[in-house]
Amino acid sequence: MKKVLGMTLLGSIIATAAASAVSCSVRISLDKILNRKNSNTKVLRELTNYSLANLNSATNNTSNDADIIANLQDVLLTVNRHDHYEGALAEYWDHNSNKDYWKFRLRKNAYWTKIENGKQVKGDLITGLDIFNTFRYVLNKNNLALTTEHFLTNFKHAPQLMDFINKLSDPTYDKSNGQAKAHSLYDSRFNKDLPGDLRTNELSSSYWIDRAILAFNIKPDNEQEAKNLALNASMSTKDLVKKSFAEGKIVNDGKSSTNDDKSQDGLDQSIFDIGFYLSKKISYFESVISYLAFAPIPEIALFYANDKDQVSNIYAGTNYGKPLGKKSGYNGLWYSGPYVIEDYFPGSNLNLTRNEFYYNKENVYIEKINYSYVNKADAATRRFLFETGDVSSTKINANDLAGWQKYVGKDEENPVFSGTNVLKQKPTTTWAFGFNFHTEGTQIYDNIQLNSEGSLVETGKKRTRTPEEDSILNRALALKSVRILARYALNRSLYAKFYSEARDGVDRPTSTQLRNTFTSKYVSTFEDKSHQVLDKDLKETVADYADFLAKDYYDIRKYDDNNNPKNNSSSSSSTSTTRSRRDVSSTSSSASNAEEKSWSDWIIDVLKEKQLHKPENIKNWGNRFGKVNDSKHPNSKTKVSVYNEGNDAFLENDLLAFTAFLEEDQLQPINGGSGNGKGNGLFNLNRDPKTVKFKNESLAKEFANLIGVYDKGYNPKIDTKKQDSVLQNLYKKINLLKRQVKEDLEKIAGIKNYNKPITIPFLLNPTGADDFKIKVAQFFGSFNYLVRKHDSNDIDSSIVFDIDKPIDFSNYLKELRAGKYGLAAFGWSPDYDDPTNYLATLKYDGVYEHIQSWTKVFNKSKLTSSNGANGQKREKDIKLELKDNDKTVTKEVLEKAYSDLKNILQHFTNELTYIDENEADIYKRYTQLAKLENYYTLSSAIIIPTHTHLADTLPSISYVDEFSKPTWPTGSHAKRYVGVRIFYKIVTKEDFAKQQKEYEQEKTSGYKSLNPMKFDDKTGKNIYFDHFKGDWRTQWKDQYNKEKKAK
Repeated sequence: MKKVLGMTLLGSIIATAAASAVSCSVRISLDKILNRKNSNTKVLRELTNYSLANLNSATNNTSNDADIIANLQDVLLTVNRHDHYEGALAEYWDHNSNKDYWKFRLRKNAYWTKIENGKQVKGDLITGLDIFNTFRYVLNKNNLALTTEHFLTNFKHAPQLMDFINKLSDPTYDKSNGQAKAHSLYDSRFNKDLPGDLRTNELSSSYWIDRAILAFNIKPDNEQEAKNLALNASMSTKDLVKKSFAEGKIVNDGKSSTNDDKSQDGLDQSIFDIGFYLSKKISYFESVISYLAFAPIPEIALFYANDKDQVSNIYAGTNYGKPLGKKSGYNGLWYSGPYVIEDYFPGSNLNLTRNEFYYNKENVYIEKINYSYVNKADAATRRFLFETGDVSSTKINANDLAGWQKYVGKDEENPVFSGTNVLKQKPTTTWAFGFNFHTEGTQIYDNIQLNSEGSLVETGKKRTRTPEEDSILNRALALKSVRILARYALNRSLYAKFYSEARDGVDRPTSTQLRNTFTSKYVSTFEDKSHQVLDKDLKETVADYADFLAKDYYDIRKYDDNNNPKNNSSSSSSTSTTRSRRDVSSTSSSASNAEEKSWSDWIIDVLKEKQLHKPENIKNWGNRFGKVNDSKHPNSKTKVSVYNEGNDAFLENDLLAFTAFLEEDQLQPINGGSGNGKGNGLFNLNRDPKTVKFKNESLAKEFANLIGVYDKGYNPKIDTKKQDSVLQNLYKKINLLKRQVKEDLEKIAGIKNYNKPITIPFLLNPTGADDFKIKVAQFFGSFNYLVRKHDSNDIDSSIVFDIDKPIDFSNYLKELRAGKYGLAAFGWSPDYDDPTNYLATLKYDGVYEHIQSWTKVFNKSKLTSSNGANGQKREKDIKLELKDNDKTVTKEVLEKAYSDLKNILQHFTNELTYIDENEADIYKRYTQLAKLENYYTLSSAIIIPTHTHLADTLPSISYVDEFSKPTWPTGSHAKRYVGVRIFYKIVTKEDFAKQQKEYEQEKTSGYKSLNPMKFDDKTGKNIYFDHFKGDWRTQWKDQYNKEKKAK
């Protein structure tokens, strides 16, 4: 269930933050708030600001609804407050040796709960078939599930199944000859788009598609036989379900005992209830299967039509999980989780009450959760409602200036209010800017003029760009040098400080919430006892994936605190001139990696080969963009990578900018060819620095001489516009970049005789907070100022940013959906514990296609003869070809303009798929993914990471026991309220310290598991693990074998 945080959500966030910069408090003393008693410790009071779309866990992918669904439906596994996986609906789970067949044993006391006549009624036992139902429901395209990606990217044969369904149901499937026609497998019974009643057609079509899913699960390698089996009316759907579940090749009953499927732990296959065949080896599958998309679905949701053994149900198909008619509440919804809906009134309130038949009811301490609807759910509004007693807790965000001053003060580590406690959290939502490579119909001034500060002059009403002007903008954005200039001079802190200003104070010019990577910290980790990734001096042994990214950029292990190469480092030598490569690596995870080359090593080797390397200048560069003083923690004496959050790795990074002058970067075609139709269509990042050429040798050499030369006297705490006289070196470097961009526009993009700046539109939500609008204006205004014509020796910039402000929110949404922008903000919140969760959104056909418009620019086909350098079969590689949809210039011009962009995207998409499906070794996997991500976002600047809305510390005022809540950053685990307690008074600093001490002690002494190990039939009670330390499977297996032996 992907949580996409696109421009619309960004608009809603900033729109509701208007009150954050002004006082929003009730007249009540801090002492009175501190001593106020909570009237009922069994009721949690919460807020929501969205009317629910539906509560169907199989189809809903909205973040807000997921927070509620997480308490209505259980999944197979959950995470406890110590961030350990425990069995939820599953008692136990295991996998085969390849980790591509996972199976689960379900509890024998987990039952459905239904609501009949306003009362809870105990339903049937939840079995493996109910999880199987989820697979059937989600992949039936008529159900419009927004959660199919989990199945398509992880389950064996799932993409082929969806294609099979399309062949059966789409009369226009075959478009190969320019005229759409049906596939030979087409049968109108599978097609819902026929004349007649829509609901009737939907159910009839869904009935046959459901049978096709069941049949394909049995015969995925023979589509015709699968179709025949689906249409075999002599077999009831119930019998077909039974056969498919027993013999399934995608999902089955978990009892397969072939040698390849045997359990790694060696337990009897008969104990399992459901099994999943995966398309790749997945070590992180616990995090995948614990997502809400895999919650069970009752059989009534699949009773589409009458059959020999079933009766159609009103709640089948798209009706499941949403209210029908004028009835209040979600009629027909079955519950597997800790709560059920008590009542629901759209736009007013949603009340949940404890599920009386929940298998772990004794650990559900909160009996009711009451959600109130508000128009604004920003930090200031929530704080106000906490002060009035309407919510049970509040967080003090750094963009709530009044709240921060009142409850935190100047020192976050020592808040002024004794009821404010600083929580450690794991913010994993990352925001970034993405370029739109197929803008169409954006707005432009007829008479483009720049003022003395480099920004556009409002010279009248804007008009729509002509097709020729659209083409010019798109070809400009396709140039790497344009994107690199943008990143070099954009001061992202001006933008990010809207979310961090109160925390930053006046002494930190860099936002503490600035991010340099798209994949967030806290999602994926590696045990690094041999310090293959981390610096030994840090004395840490758990490396985050973000550390792999930092190492691939600039390996701080090789340098002392002054960025002098250490004696045992090979970084100053150019004897090994290529970066380590996947297709020749045979090194185990425990081997030494001293010869691995970082991106910085490669670009420095280029300088050496060109005799442009100046060690002292590179050292100066390293002191600012290598191993640096930590801007986020200015009092710390420990040097860190500039890649760390809260440091700026992009603004005036000369080595990164130097790539704008290269004719070729690391990317090169393998097995011969130029990457333009020759060779085998595959690339690697192993270009020998000796072969690199400059586009313009004079410009490149002049810029190289300025690398690491920074202006003395510049104070980052003072507005740049007030320090013009001291920025001589910066202006020289920007001038050289502008000249390279101008040359590339003519020689590569084919934009000639265009003597005015190309305006890049950024779409701004007109209903946003005034303070945010000011920050955005400062952000783009600062860029335009730096790239303006500074003096007579300078030139005008070929690009400037233009803020497009639609007249109202309706027009904003209209332009947003039409892609009328050149640059867009977007965000991603992860749902499983692997970097590919982020990276897959950026590839061709990825989730952010609507931001970057890849499919509008390039066509995709299968890359034939796709073998790696060592002959590996690469059956899923794609080939991209430029679409012929721009008629304003010749095809030759377009091919040249988009060649680099096409190769970058094709390599990223193919390599990501290959690594994901073939590399299970964690060290190798993260190393390869880090190189790929850095190339895509760092070297190529396809996107520009910006910030996170939340910091890793968060002041909180609460009646809730925060140490009883999970903090796991992926999925919706942190929103589950099983095991969570509420106190009768606000938790003070002293209370918090005691709770924290007990919490830390439990890490070594162990604790009682949140979920029961099993249900004891003899006593009728749940049995829990005592002294649990996180290894559920081992402890469960030991107990199971002990009991089995005793019998």
